Amino acid sequence: MPVAKSKSKTRAAKRPARAPRRERKLRNWLWFFVRHAILWLLVAVAAYWLWLDREVAATFETKQWALPARVYARPLELHVGARVSPERLRRELDYLGYQRGEAVVARGQYRQAREFIEFHARGFRFWDFPEAPRRVRVSFAGGVIDAIIATEGGDPIDLMRLDPVEIGSINPRRFEDRKLLAYEDLPRDFVRVLVAVEDHRFFSHHGVDVFGLMRAMAVNVRAGRLVQGGSTLTQQLVKNFYLTRERTLARKLTEMMMAVSLELRYDKRQILETYVNEVFLGQDGNRAIHGFELAAQFYFGAPLAELDIEEMALLVGMVKGPSVYDPRRHPEAARKRRDVVLEVLARQGVLDAQSLQRARAEPIALRVGGSRATAASPAFMALVKRQLLREYSASDLNAAGLNVFTTLDIDLQRRSEAATRATIDALEAERHRDGLQAAVVVIEPRSGEILSLVGDRNPGYAGFNRALDARRPIGSTVKPLVYAHALAQPERYALFSPLADVAVSWTDDQGNTWRPKNFDGEEHGRVTVLEALTRSLNLATVNMGLDLGLEALRDHLAGLGIGGRLNAYPSLLLGAIEMSPADLAEVYTALVNDGFKVPLRAISDVTTHEQRKLKRYGLEIARVMEPATAALVRFAMTRVVAEGTARALQRDFAGRLPLAGKTGTSDDNRDSWFVGFGANRLAVTWIGRDDNGATGLTGSTGAMRLWSAVMRHSALEPASTTLPEALAWYSVDLASGAAVPADCPGAARIPVHRRTMIERRESCEPARAAPPAPDGEAPGLLDRLRGWFSR
Repeated sequence: MPVAKSKSKTRAAKRPARAPRRERKLRNWLWFFVRHAILWLLVAVAAYWLWLDREVAATFETKQWALPARVYARPLELHVGARVSPERLRRELDYLGYQRGEAVVARGQYRQAREFIEFHARGFRFWDFPEAPRRVRVSFAGGVIDAIIATEGGDPIDLMRLDPVEIGSINPRRFEDRKLLAYEDLPRDFVRVLVAVEDHRFFSHHGVDVFGLMRAMAVNVRAGRLVQGGSTLTQQLVKNFYLTRERTLARKLTEMMMAVSLELRYDKRQILETYVNEVFLGQDGNRAIHGFELAAQFYFGAPLAELDIEEMALLVGMVKGPSVYDPRRHPEAARKRRDVVLEVLARQGVLDAQSLQRARAEPIALRVGGSRATAASPAFMALVKRQLLREYSASDLNAAGLNVFTTLDIDLQRRSEAATRATIDALEAERHRDGLQAAVVVIEPRSGEILSLVGDRNPGYAGFNRALDARRPIGSTVKPLVYAHALAQPERYALFSPLADVAVSWTDDQGNTWRPKNFDGEEHGRVTVLEALTRSLNLATVNMGLDLGLEALRDHLAGLGIGGRLNAYPSLLLGAIEMSPADLAEVYTALVNDGFKVPLRAISDVTTHEQRKLKRYGLEIARVMEPATAALVRFAMTRVVAEGTARALQRDFAGRLPLAGKTGTSDDNRDSWFVGFGANRLAVTWIGRDDNGATGLTGSTGAMRLWSAVMRHSALEPASTTLPEALAWYSVDLASGAAVPADCPGAARIPVHRRTMIERRESCEPARAAPPAPDGEAPGLLDRLRGWFSR
């Protein structure tokens, strides 16, 4: 059976050959699936990358930052003849963060000599007439500007404005804040520092630095932990713009793909500009500081372009860890990080050895006091927000990047705040009382512009705003407004008209009797209108008011703009009316402006982020009294300062008289008021207690003292003595009300309405009384005048 055996062996030998074929077939199928899987994976990756690319294209150019509305004080205007002293200009430059030195070589620097100040203005893109950066020299003589010269070329400058002081912002959405810089505005030194430290091949790679990744991987392997990331500036921007901060391979790959897409679509300038404005660099309370421009001002109080190389190095070093290297919280860590950055700059050839040594020796000189050392008080900012919300939505204010230009005089504001603190502290120490509070409102009465506003004895306090919201009895500050109603009737009342300062009582419908008294408790008999207002006599005022009619007086006061429900009670005549200091200041504008009342305003202009004007807040005036009436009351108020309850002001303002003023004190000395003005400034001051307790202060011992401390620094000009056509100057014997020669004893030069009947004498001696008229004969003119004077 050898043959059979041979066939069997042949079949057995052939069987193992089937296994390799199956294996080959399996390998072929496996390779088929792997190839297709790779293909599908590549397709998926390509699709994902395409989606990422479209996401980049759709959002990068259209991404809108939440930019807050920035609020600025009024810029200081410089022109020949302006009442600006060297110290005033120096203070403004200090508010703006200009650096004082021995020479002026760059923007934001100044030097002061005996008779001039030289500085390099930063310039500002105003909506109406932009101010270019330039070096100027301002000379002074006699407290005014004598000349303004451009130091490069020597050309005279007619008018220029400094850049305005930023005093605050309207809270941004998501509590982010930033100041945008265009690539053209980036300082060249800063770009070199940033690129050298964060991505020295930025201008040569295409979004991902392969060599940087390989170097980072080698460093990490040697260290056994994650030491370097190898991210480019473009990758950092992608991470900040689009991605979370999780550390996974998938997120890293996504970041790299988006970075490449970004580089393919946009040029390096756009990418770097966006990075500079987006990067997070610290926290100011609940406000996140984004971008290098805002960080420069937050930490150093100056624009990025004005920083030294070591200051730029500190900011760039903070990119690695803004909280870890915060120079306020961790100054030593910040200094070490800055020095590391400086060494990198030296290795990259940005700094030479000598510059490195000098930069490392410089201390970290931060600006003290937070992000805005010159910020306005919360009281003024509260008013700005109220007025803005009448015109704009909250979303526009929080995110649209509006520029709000206000009426605030930053120098006067700072001095008002200091005067308020000092005056209240002194009053409490002298009288051994505490708990006093205060409010100050200073305006330009012709325009209604608010120059200074203080709502608390501690102006930085953001609580109750007494200047706007404290409604308190105004006391005798109402009297000039009451007398305005009488003097508006020149046939009945003149400044020389007699009044009866005698006891009076009034009983209401419920049988309650009101018996007012003078402050000194005395009765003064026959007095003139001028004397009654000068001495603030209560009894004379009440008697006159009752003669005029309480309903008519109530309507008169309401017509002046005194809001709220006014009852026709005689207590109105003595100031039983509750008003805020700001409202009282607005009412008083009519007396300064010949009868025209001007609403108060804190805003002059609003522009877009690109400085396109949206709205200009113009004058809105209303006539509430005749010019002659306002001039008569204004004159009487100057007598209050000259010889009445405010005569102590003559000592403090000797070179700026005449000034007009009126003290006010509410019942039991609970409220101390003073209203005073010159031609260009009007201010209301109030001192009281929040619990409505007695202060122990009158208008002259409290609020007038605060008014004087504030207004000494307000460029106050004398009150106008120009009379409207309806009035004429007369020399009047106040005892008899007759016009007499100017050299007569006791004669006073006062304004008199042309419709007022007045006796004229050729000599100082009174005319002899005429014999009584026969029965049936009408009395002569002189007899009628005597009867009128004796009413």
